[in-house]
Amino acid sequence: MVRRPVFLRALALLIGLPALLLGTPPTASAAPSGAEPAPDRTPLVVTIDEMTPSVLPASGPIRISGRVTNRDDVPWTSISLYPLVSRGPMHTRAELAEAAATPSSAPVGERVVDVDDTISELAPGATSEYSITVPRAELAELIGAGEPGIYWFGVHAIAQSEESPRDLEADGRARTFLPNVPAGTPGAVKTSLVLPLRRFLGREPDGSLSNPDAWQRSLSRGGRLREAVDFASAAGPGRLSWLVDPALLDAVQRIADGNPPRSLEPTLQPTEPGETGSPSPTESPTGDEGDDDGDADETDAPPTREQETARSWLSDLEPLLRGQQLLTLPYGDLDLAAAADHDPGLIELADTQASAVLEDWDIDGAPVIGAPSGYLDLGAVEASDPDATVLVSDVAFVDDPPAVAQLGGRKLVVASTGASAGGPGPGDRTSGVALRQRILSEAALRLLEPGRDPLVVVLPPGLTSVGADEFFDGLEVPWLDMTTFDDAGRRRGRPITPDDLVYPERQERLELDQPTFDAVDQLIDDGEVLQNLLTLNDRIGADLTEEALCGVSYTARQTQVSARAGLNRAVGWVEDKLSSVQIGAPPGVTLSSESGDFVATITNRLDQPVTVAIRTRSDPGMEVTAPESVDLAPRSRSSVLLQARTSEAAVHNVTLTLTDADGTPLGSSAQLPIRSAQVSNVIWVIMGTGVLLLFGTILLRLVRRIRRRLEPQDAS
Repeated sequence: MVRRPVFLRALALLIGLPALLLGTPPTASAAPSGAEPAPDRTPLVVTIDEMTPSVLPASGPIRISGRVTNRDDVPWTSISLYPLVSRGPMHTRAELAEAAATPSSAPVGERVVDVDDTISELAPGATSEYSITVPRAELAELIGAGEPGIYWFGVHAIAQSEESPRDLEADGRARTFLPNVPAGTPGAVKTSLVLPLRRFLGREPDGSLSNPDAWQRSLSRGGRLREAVDFASAAGPGRLSWLVDPALLDAVQRIADGNPPRSLEPTLQPTEPGETGSPSPTESPTGDEGDDDGDADETDAPPTREQETARSWLSDLEPLLRGQQLLTLPYGDLDLAAAADHDPGLIELADTQASAVLEDWDIDGAPVIGAPSGYLDLGAVEASDPDATVLVSDVAFVDDPPAVAQLGGRKLVVASTGASAGGPGPGDRTSGVALRQRILSEAALRLLEPGRDPLVVVLPPGLTSVGADEFFDGLEVPWLDMTTFDDAGRRRGRPITPDDLVYPERQERLELDQPTFDAVDQLIDDGEVLQNLLTLNDRIGADLTEEALCGVSYTARQTQVSARAGLNRAVGWVEDKLSSVQIGAPPGVTLSSESGDFVATITNRLDQPVTVAIRTRSDPGMEVTAPESVDLAPRSRSSVLLQARTSEAAVHNVTLTLTDADGTPLGSSAQLPIRSAQVSNVIWVIMGTGVLLLFGTILLRLVRRIRRRLEPQDAS
């Protein structure tokens, strides 16, 4: 049970008695700057779900409604809901930020006791709705005509239970901000709302996206990605800008395709059907003619629940990206600060890596760089695409942040962290009403302090689509110009120097480290080799590059160890495939002349056709020539004829290295000695002389034998 000591209640009643007689409780100023909001201990939880209008009206009432929930373990009864308003407004953004940090228990305004709503009883855990209409005349008694600025506005719940008698201290409270911009105030603040789509894209060892259940929750009703799309659908054309990691769209498409693992399957058709043993367009893998009446293909199977969810999300997102501005981050949401230190070339690769989904939709985005933290290292700015707009937040400045800045030749658009943080406690600071009222308040103060626009707000994660229509309707005020990010940043920025920016040590400590980038480079390089090895696949290299870039994203900072482990597993997977193609050589070769042939054996243990080459290296005096390339069918072995030539009688050590078509080693090699048995010219003379003597002797003996036969025989 939530209780307050009886003596504190009595003290509150004693102190508040004069105010009660006057109809208004005492006021209190905001908490000191930087104070941490104290946890709300009240037994009743009050929310503000709707407030119309969203600004202080010149005439007419304000209607406010929401819910009251009893989080105590005993019933609360006779619950009265009173509106609350401050007598004087806030005039600066510093005051507004200080107010947002005010402890929820601090009184910040005065109750309008002549207007209320009542709830007779709430059981433990029960919730009931309330609705209050506050006439302008009632507000006028406290604030008069209303000085320009930002007022506190909210609701107090006064109730009782068996353990806690009724007094003046609030048993539940909700607070927000109420801007007042007098009618006729000239100008309008250009305001751009930026909705980010970022997520860590982890992979399983086989290359499929990890944690599919989490993806399903995120893409379903109530999930973060689903709610973002539903929230944006209420904005209408031109009133919202998307900040999207292109890799996220490709990941959702992967889920829509069934979240397949990495594949070495052909993406090309052979030049001649059946040439490499791969199925032709008219043949099945077994060589039988294709038959429409045969077993259904996997692609004909009904989609799974996960596939339907992903397809629905993409289908709903596409028209929004056509009607609202798209800002694209480097592919994979690359950690630019870390990449600038460890691997600057990766930044250009991430900038040029295209999203298959966006290409299929034929939608182009404007390049933007920016970190979720709002900080950006100067090295990252210098190493990034010069055509990309730099998005930072006001916390990245030492002092007096501008709305738009010029750093050398680069434009920096500065987002408001205060507006993104939402409203004051004790409730959800980024609920629809809380966030909208903070945005309106930030815009109003910029209007009252000329030269501070535009207002750029990167919307916080976890937005809900509940009340999205009311959120955007409430932004329809004469002095707010809802526009795109590009339009908001079109104005000439204030020149700044590097000394005007700050990049905290904590951000440096969070950056991804060199071993992680080493794993990325290894995966990209090995992926290119694997693609060159495969005869009919021209996609695996790009797939592995995309996977590698996602492993060094800003979102990987919080899971760097597991992200690096995933990259290393992917490297191991590729190297296992590369090692499946081996070369073998005879134990030795002996040449009987200056040149001769010998055979090497290449074995392909992959299920796909490959194309390889053989690189030879030998001692001086020996030259070995191999074919330019060798094609092997799946699961096959081939004998390759090589030619050796030498001019020296010696034993030469020769190394045969298996490479891809570009000459990059695959990892397999073989060594063999080649012995030259050729003889010198002297030996040939001696051998020739011996042959002549042999034949001369034979000829002489034949002549003598013939003479003996021709001589007359003696008479017997």
